[in-house]
Amino acid sequence: MSTRRKGYWLLAAGALALAVLAAPRLARGDRDDSDKLLDHYLRAYNNGDPAALAELYTEDALFLPHERSIVRGRKGIQDFWRRRILSDHLRQNGRPLLIKTLGENIGSDVGYVVGAFERRDGETGINFALGIKRDDKGEWRIAAEVWNSTELKPRYQPAS
Repeated sequence: MSTRRKGYWLLAAGALALAVLAAPRLARGDRDDSDKLLDHYLRAYNNGDPAALAELYTEDALFLPHERSIVRGRKGIQDFWRRRILSDHLRQNGRPLLIKTLGENIGSDVGYVVGAFERRDGETGINFALGIKRDDKGEWRIAAEVWNSTELKPRYQPAS
């Protein structure tokens, strides 16, 4: 084989390698995987397990609960959930939390889910947005969570 022909083969092989490396990773049941994350979230909450909830977050996750300080990191999030679960009398009295998904966009490695927490009777009170991403093992984790409440009255009224 001529030197010129070898050069073409090397160039073609290099281009193929770059194309494979640069191509986006194929979606691996991404929607089903993100639904599984929400299922684990609900099960952990309804079972009163703050450690299981915290495992669903990235190590450096940010959590912005409504009208509370920002919570940073998995340990802080576990502490938040421990306090929150202890104060949820509805959960303790057999009214489990449900999630109503309002919108989502799931890619191969990152995505978001927007929804509302509700009870079986349709009562809602907190809307949420989750920023999710895959960890090194390919599992979805919550990187950021933001809440806002629909129950609270405004703190101020506009001037009339």
